[in-house]
Amino acid sequence: MKPTDDTERGEASATESARVEAGSLDLISGPVDRDDEDPFSDLITVKEAARLLRLSASTLNQYRCDGRGPVYRKHGGRVFYSRRSLLRWSQRHRYLSTSHRIGSRR
Repeated sequence: MKPTDDTERGEASATESARVEAGSLDLISGPVDRDDEDPFSDLITVKEAARLLRLSASTLNQYRCDGRGPVYRKHGGRVFYSRRSLLRWSQRHRYLSTSHRIGSRR
């Protein structure tokens, strides 16, 4: 017997609630990479990534060219970021003061 639309929605929200409780969503509203999820569903463009990080696209492009930006992927000439790589990059750039990076190994 096929479940009704209401049942399917209820199951989806219960699953989503369980994922949120388990901490499987990252801080910028995207799913954490998992083997059972489509890895391409999480890819976003430079403009979208810049908006999430609250940077200009040109700043993000400059960081990428300098080798100090988030991990990215290239498909032909197009650049994509995963939400997870943006979150990890942002977390590595946390500071208590101008001279003390949080989690610094120095």
